[in-house]
Amino acid sequence: MARYRATVIRTFNNEQVYLEKGMSVDFVSFKHPWMDNGLPVQDAFMRVYGIDFTKGGGCSPAFIDVVEIK
Repeated sequence: MARYRATVIRTFNNEQVYLEKGMSVDFVSFKHPWMDNGLPVQDAFMRVYGIDFTKGGGCSPAFIDVVEIK
């Protein structure tokens, strides 16, 4: 199991989901989060910020950078 940090790299706003550049969350996952359709990233943002990506997107590598924390 590895630790990851997901950081918003571009502001995203579609009237339902708002992501500000620089927001970040730490979480653990058994495999790289994007290989699991971003579910660990979505769960972490829901837990920390209460952001529900099912309302309108924004959870993609275009807006969120995920790196493994050593």
